[in-house]
Amino acid sequence: AVSPASRILEDETRDTDDIIESEFYDTRQMFLNLCQGNHYQFDELRRAKHTSMMALYHMHNPEVPKFTTVCSYCQQDINSGSYWTSEKDQNCSLCDTCYRSEKSR
Repeated sequence: AVSPASRILEDETRDTDDIIESEFYDTRQMFLNLCQGNHYQFDELRRAKHTSMMALYHMHNPEVPKFTTVCSYCQQDINSGSYWTSEKDQNCSLCDTCYRSEKSR
């Protein structure tokens, strides 16, 4: 027989929130790819907090890009603003600074 205390505990622990699906949390490998691609780390408390917040951000905002774009010329992450791509090579991306310096040559 189920005790009344366990019924109360069961009623109090039901999750009423909607389940949010995300492909990056289906497997450990997908989550690892997300963390590696964005340089997310859990080796220090402040980095673990940041990584946890970014994981929640990506879960609640599925329409935003998951990975940063890297400039093909200077190899820096393009975090904000616009970047330029080639019509001939879609894998080539330039930050605004490198694009303007290449155009001036």
